[in-house]
Amino acid sequence: RWTFFDSFKTRAKVNKAKSDKRAFLETIRSAEDGIKLEIKNAYLNLKVAVNNIETSKVSLTQAEENLRITRLGYRQQAATSTEVLDAQADLTLAQTRYFRALYGYLNALANLERGIGLGLVNSD
Repeated sequence: RWTFFDSFKTRAKVNKAKSDKRAFLETIRSAEDGIKLEIKNAYLNLKVAVNNIETSKVSLTQAEENLRITRLGYRQQAATSTEVLDAQADLTLAQTRYFRALYGYLNALANLERGIGLGLVNSD
């Protein structure tokens, strides 16, 4: 048995299904774009972190050398104990910056690995 108005009902169901499919595909595309953006940002943050490590290494090396020279000057009575303490404080600050840069690198690496899906599978 077929009724004339049933064809409009069928057409409406088909159109709704097509619309639902387009919405679903758009949701997938949006999620893919979000993941791509997250990965790109994580990669760029990783590059910045690598540069921060290199910069802080140079600063750390300079602070170590400054302390060494200041201690030599102190032994030869050409520098004061305050200058030695200042050099030690500068070295401590440089070490702190270096370790913060390392932490930033590891954090950026973890974000990149999460973005690309590494470490998601439980290895039990």
